[in-house]
Parts: sequence; C-alpha cells; structure tokens
Amino acid sequence: MKGMSERVDGIQDSKGLFDDGPEATASYGSRPSVVMPGQHVVRVAVFNSALSRESEGELALALAGRGDEKAKLVAEVIQRTEPDVVLLQEFDYDASGQSVRDFMANYLAVSQNGASPIGYAHFHMPEVNTGVPVRDGAGQLMDVDGDGEVGGPGDAHGWGNYPGHYGMVVLSRWPLEEVVSWRERLWSEVEETREEWVPPAGIIRPWQRLSSKTHAVIRTDLSETLSLALLVAHPTPPVFDGPEDRNGWRNAAEIRMLCRMVGAWRERGGENAERFVLMGDLNADPQDGDSRWDVMGGLPNRMFWNDVEPSSAGGAEWAAVQDGVNAGHQTRPELDTTDWPDEDGPGNLRVDYVLTSAALGHLSAGVFWPGPGHPLAYLNAASDHRLVWVDVVLPAQE
Repeated sequence: MKGMSERVDGIQDSKGLFDDGPEATASYGSRPSVVMPGQHVVRVAVFNSALSRESEGELALALAGRGDEKAKLVAEVIQRTEPDVVLLQEFDYDASGQSVRDFMANYLAVSQNGASPIGYAHFHMPEVNTGVPVRDGAGQLMDVDGDGEVGGPGDAHGWGNYPGHYGMVVLSRWPLEEVVSWRERLWSEVEETREEWVPPAGIIRPWQRLSSKTHAVIRTDLSETLSLALLVAHPTPPVFDGPEDRNGWRNAAEIRMLCRMVGAWRERGGENAERFVLMGDLNADPQDGDSRWDVMGGLPNRMFWNDVEPSSAGGAEWAAVQDGVNAGHQTRPELDTTDWPDEDGPGNLRVDYVLTSAALGHLSAGVFWPGPGHPLAYLNAASDHRLVWVDVVLPAQE
C-alpha cells in the first residue's frame, strides 16, 4: 500500500495545460508560460499548512463544512500563489481521501477574500510513520522512549497521537503516482560512511524506522512523455529530546537519506530521471537553529541539484521588527520560511525547501511572507511556516 492517488471528478484544473494564469497577487511573481520557444514553466510549492489536529478524524470533520478559519487562510495562501503542484504538510492522513476532497471543494474552490478559486484535478496522499507503533521482530510493542510504558506518541516510528498524524498530501493539475518509498527502512539498516555521521551507541532504537513521516518519490505526469519527480520528506525536528540529541541525529540522517534518494532515482527514473525536485519541511536551517551541522551543504549528490534560494522581502522585515535571537542569525533573513518565538525559541529560520535538479532551469522563486503593514499580512496567521515556490522550466513535450 502506497497511500492513495486519485483524480477528483467534478473538480477541474484552474488552467489548461501550460496556459497562462493570472498574475499572482502583490510581488509574489507573475505566471508566464513560455520562457523560450519550446520551454514551459511549472510552479512547484511546499507549504507546511499546520492543519493537523490532535484527535484522529478531527481535521476531516472540520473540512466537511466551510467554516474552519484556519483552512480558509491556508486556502487563500494557495489561491494567492497559484502553484501547479503543491506539497501540503501537516495535513492528517485520511485513508478514504474525503478530507482532501472536502478541502478542495469547500475551501480551494471557494474564493477567499476575493482571491480566485483554484482547482486541482489530482491528489496523492502517502502513508506516513507518525503514530504507527514500533514492534519488534515478534510483533510485540516496544517502549521506544524508555518511560516504562508501552503506547503513546513516543513509542511510534514518528511522533504522533494516531497513525497518520502530521501527514502530507500532494495536489496537482496532472496525474500523480508514488513510484518509490523508503518509509519502512529501519534506521539501523541505513549505512553511514563518515565517522562523524555515526551516532553514539543507544541513539538508534531497535526496529524503529528512520523516516519519521515518509521518504518517497511521487511522479506527476505532465504528458505521455514528460514527467517531474517530487522527492518528498518531512524529517523530525532536531529538538524535543535530551542531552543525547537523539532527534538531532535523526533529523540529519533523514535529510541525508533524502539526498541519497537522488542517486537512487537517477538510476531508475528512465528518460525523465534528471527532472526532479527535492522538497519538504526539512526542519533544518543551513546555519542557525538546533541542527547538528550543516546538513544542507556538502552532501553527496549535491552536484545533481540546485538551491535557487527562494526569498521574500517580508522575511527580512519581520526579522528586523521581531529582533531577539534573529539579530544573531547567520542565514540571510529574506530566506527564512518560519516564524518561531524570538525570545525563548529559535526565531525565524529557513527550514522549508524546493530544490531543483541540475538538469532543470528555473525562472523565478519566492517565499510567500507579506511584511508588516502589507494588506495580506493577515495570511501569516495561516501557519508558522510560509509557502515556498519555484517556477521550474521544463523542455517541450516530446
């Protein structure tokens, strides 16, 4: 079982294949369809929507109607930026897919504060490890967090109150298929080749999977011959542990596994193997925060992908206004994608990424972060993360 992919009957694409779309609101980028003769642009985005709810089924119940204020804000951010393909994270897994259909019909397809409705004809919701209990080889439940009791979010493969908590879904104008998944790979099976990457004894729990959510390749087929692969992940935050820094070790290992997926995909991806993006909330800033080291740089396979550094003026403006720990950060504030506490927390960090393969061109990129006083600043309440987008340049259909 690889989650579920579906075409949504009755919901049409907001635009035809490679048609021009309306200009995005404010300074967040226009939507040209042709760069040079025979080239086209696809806007790819990632957004940690923070829509997850504490109880199983609670999100589905909220999205069944049109009155959820949080969902309205998330929908408006998507309407304002108009991605063609968007990875929504912290969207609870629903095996029936009804919560996704309801979100599209009740929120995305309805104008929010005058923004144009947007439709996606396809979605894919992968299975995730959050809330799935860890069992040993005999099938017995394990006490992973060492609290003397079995059960609860700390004894799951990924922290979660129930299976599928903090899940994800991809929405696309084109068909989607999950073609590869590393979700069930055990942490103990993932070989490290550098001494400084090998965690101390006792950090890796027996029978626990490395991926706290999933590591998957989800392909979107733009035509019979042209496709784009999405290499997606959502590593655990490198905090909420003790002096052993277990979550820090795991976060770094999850990011390295995402990068190793590049080589695996290039070997098996066929004629479209070089057309991919790495994307997700990676919970790691290149220079600031609590990551163990610069896991976003100097890694194997980096020669095969590019960081086009999506940015926003709003990120720099808010960092200056909020001050606090932000004043000592090294990452340029216009690259930030999260707004976390500035006095007793990590401050604003860059943790959400859309990284393009070296074989792809790009036209523009950005972070949707309206600054103080901007007429759309109210949309910053949608999530503590910001939507990140890149306009990827694809070749002509063959």
